[in-house]
Amino acid sequence: MTTNVYEAKLALFDRMEEEAAAIGGLLDPFGVDLPVQVAYEWPGEEAKLICVYGGGVRLSQEDVVAEQGTLVRELALASVYIRVCSRPPVDVKITDAMCGAIAKGIGRTLKKNPDLGGGLTWSAIREGQGDYSRVDDEAVSILSLQLAITSMFGYEV
Repeated sequence: MTTNVYEAKLALFDRMEEEAAAIGGLLDPFGVDLPVQVAYEWPGEEAKLICVYGGGVRLSQEDVVAEQGTLVRELALASVYIRVCSRPPVDVKITDAMCGAIAKGIGRTLKKNPDLGGGLTWSAIREGQGDYSRVDDEAVSILSLQLAITSMFGYEV
């Protein structure tokens, strides 16, 4: 094994999809009492008005013992995008606030049970960035988060 980064992203989105399914797609624990779509990748034309989807990944590794590759600690960063669209448009403060509420809910949900299985542990929201767009027929806010997931393994020979 040389990296767990994609296993980490998949485990993260499996957990969020389980949360959504457990409450019928209403991500109330994520802070919004409206239907929220959860997708591993951008759903394109199938995107719902409120969507949490995955993006790229980054990783860093460090050896835990003196012999390289024997035991490695990996920090995987999975990009999570929270997109809230309102048609007709509302004040961007509202769509921004909904993005923030969903982000807080994701943090609460993962903090409550950080074990993602397979030796993967959610550790933090490392960074994020938000933006918005408002035109005549819609207002859209997007908050991107980098979620940190840790694991330990040895390189296979």
